[in-house]
Formats: sequence, structure tokens, C-alpha cells
Amino acid sequence: MSNAPNKRPTPQVIRVPRPEGLQFRPTVPLVLAIAIFVVGLLLTCLGALLGRELLCAAGALFVLSFSLLIVLPIHAGRCRSRHAAYIARLRDWGYSVVAVELAERWTHSHPPIADDTIMEVLAGMESDGPPAARIVCLGVVDVPKVGERQFEPLIITPSQRVHWAGGLLKVFLALLVWWLVERSQLFTTPILPTPNAGLVFLVLAGVLATVFWAWQCLVRPTYVRLAPGMVQLLEYRYRRTEPIVRSYPIDSGTTVIVRGDAAGLLGRRISVSLRCGQHQDRFHQPVTDETRELERHIWYALLSTAPTPPLSDEHLVG
Repeated sequence: MSNAPNKRPTPQVIRVPRPEGLQFRPTVPLVLAIAIFVVGLLLTCLGALLGRELLCAAGALFVLSFSLLIVLPIHAGRCRSRHAAYIARLRDWGYSVVAVELAERWTHSHPPIADDTIMEVLAGMESDGPPAARIVCLGVVDVPKVGERQFEPLIITPSQRVHWAGGLLKVFLALLVWWLVERSQLFTTPILPTPNAGLVFLVLAGVLATVFWAWQCLVRPTYVRLAPGMVQLLEYRYRRTEPIVRSYPIDSGTTVIVRGDAAGLLGRRISVSLRCGQHQDRFHQPVTDETRELERHIWYALLSTAPTPPLSDEHLVG
């Protein structure tokens, strides 16, 4: 057993909004939509001249370009409005010397400011107040008020972390079933014909997705355990009954970097980087039906000043 109950000071939260020059602008999706639209027109003309089925592909590209033209600029505008509202709520962020220094070093959208750069800046700055964990929030990150909140330890499973792989498998299985039905000559679909080589692509993509899912969920699964004032990663390995536990107590000596989803395309999810001594890990907030509940518990674990309950080094719970 580990992690005796303790009382911790409130972590120091450093908010660094995304620089104005790196905002997601409506011009980008507009140019992309126009480029795809031009390609669609070229394919349409080619398909009409040759009398081939490329006309169907051109029609699909036309629909895609139209959706990009309508949806993405609106979405970009919403992102900019959300950023402006966030800045309005953080009128005093510029008074933090650390935040200003980090904002000046945030010069690229991809990749954004690196974790090592953040740690370098933090090492050169003295922390205000008593020793406590430091939480650096990059981008639009709404930090809730938690206080001394108690909650039962929560486990984020590998299947939740790679939820997209399970969805991808379902898509490929549906495509494979459709291909098999068509090959059986039960009925034909002239609008979307499938060449014989299509099965090779489906099998290859399905195998890759299956291997990735099996590695993450069966061969070497890693669980994230959240408790008041504690984040742990429990890594199980093949033929090993006890997990390798990496603990990150939310106390002095631990730095947490929370990145907001800049474009908001993934349900406003966050990613969390953890640094403590020689250990470092990163995990993303899963995008599932329980996304908001998981995000709340991530913040509960990072901000709660309640005593950390005893946590087992051998079992997920208990």
C-alpha cells in the first residue's frame, strides 16, 4: 500500500492563452474547400469525357468541399469567439511573469510550445507562495473550483483511451461485410463499385487497427487512476501479474501541463502531461459518452486538497 493521507496546499495554476497570431482563422478552411472544389470539378469533367465512374467520386468531393465551405469557417469563428471570451475572463493573466514568458515562447501552432521549454522556464522562475504543485494550462482551458472534494478513485481504462480504434474497427467490419455481400452477387451497387483490390486495403487497415487495439488493451494495457491529489499510471505487461506503477502526487515537485483542444474538433478534450522527478507521462482525455464526467474527475484529482486515500500498488481498486 502507498500514499498515506495528507493535506496539501492548493496547486498553483498558471494560465497561458493561445497567442492571437496563432488563432485558427476562417481563411484556412476556405482555401482548403476551394482547392477540393476545383479538384472535384476536374474529376467531373474527366469522368464525363471518358464515361467512367470517376463522376461519382467527383460528386463526393463536391459534397465534401461544400460541407467544408459552410461548416469549417463557422466553426473557426466560434473558436475565435470562445478564445476572446476566455481572454476576457482572464484579464489578470498578464500579471504572471511565468505566463508572459511562456506566451512569448509560444511561436508555432504545430508543434506548440514543448514540455521541455515549459520546464526550463519554470526552473528559472521562483514560485509565489508556499511550495505546491504547478499546473500550466495552455490554450482555452476552463479550470473549475474544486476545493476539498472527496471522491472514490476512478479508473480510465485502455479501451476508453483508444476508443477511436474500436470505432475504426466497426467501420472496417461494416465495409468488409458490404464487400462480401456484393461479391456474393446477391445484389449490385453500381454507384459505389468495389474493385477486387479493395479487399486487400480493407484487410490491411483492419489488421493494423486490430494490432494497435490489442497492443494497447490486451498485451500492454496502461490504466490511469485518479484520486484526490494523485494521478497514477498502472502499466501491465504480458505474463506479469503486478503492474508497474508510476505515481504523480499533486504536491511540490510535480508539474502538470494541461493543453486545451485549440480547434475544438474533438469535443473540447484536454491532454495532460505529468512531470515528477525522473518520471514523465502524458495521456489524453478520452472522447466517449462519458467525456465530461472524465474531465471533471481529472480536475478533481489535480485540484482537490482532500487527503489522498490509500491506494494499492497491486490492484486497480482496493
